[in-house]
Amino acid sequence: MITAVTNNSNRPFVFKSFQDVAKHKSVLSSIQSKRHKVSDEPDNPTKAKIAVGSIVGTAVPLVLFAKQQKLDLKKLSSLFNVKYGLKEMIGVSAGSIAGGGLAGIAFDKKNTAKEKIDECTFQFLNSVIPPAIIAGALKIAEQKAGKAKDNKLLKIGILTVGILAGMQVAVRAANLINDPKDKVPDRKLSMLDAIVNVDDAIGALVLADFPCIKNLHIDKLLPVIYAWCGYRAGETN
Repeated sequence: MITAVTNNSNRPFVFKSFQDVAKHKSVLSSIQSKRHKVSDEPDNPTKAKIAVGSIVGTAVPLVLFAKQQKLDLKKLSSLFNVKYGLKEMIGVSAGSIAGGGLAGIAFDKKNTAKEKIDECTFQFLNSVIPPAIIAGALKIAEQKAGKAKDNKLLKIGILTVGILAGMQVAVRAANLINDPKDKVPDRKLSMLDAIVNVDDAIGALVLADFPCIKNLHIDKLLPVIYAWCGYRAGETN
């Protein structure tokens, strides 16, 4: 007689390990998809050209700001010593995303320009709006509450609200700009989206001017972060 196959609690379930592996891959795939927005990978030469475009786009405004700040341009390291305010963040972010996006449009012949332009818009707004909200809130707090830069709890609150609210404002603004007639479903910002794209808001940490952030020299990573955002915009499809 053939007996039914049951999942006896006293017997190991032979397919469990395969299910765990599949689930693990599914989570990683979801994160990768949300992060890169790439369904059709460009070939390696195209990726290299997009990377060069993003790096050049990052370097041009950095050189201009380094000149303004009277840094020694004979040393390459000077580009990593630029002091960042909101103006510098907007300039470097715009340069990197324009460089990566234009390179992607020029060299990634398999895919249309529309998706890359949309992603450039999304990346730029996410890089700029959270720091802009935080810079404005810090200025108001200093005017109303005195020395806001010395009030850690106030700054933590402004930083948290600024990043979360800024990301929501950015995605809604991007939806409005990219699809003004609302022909396609809006791009949503889930918690996972916010986590995997949090590097877009790293500039907000620099603006908050915490001593621990200064000691970590996160500002020196901003050129790399902005170049990466530009590369993602150019690669996306």
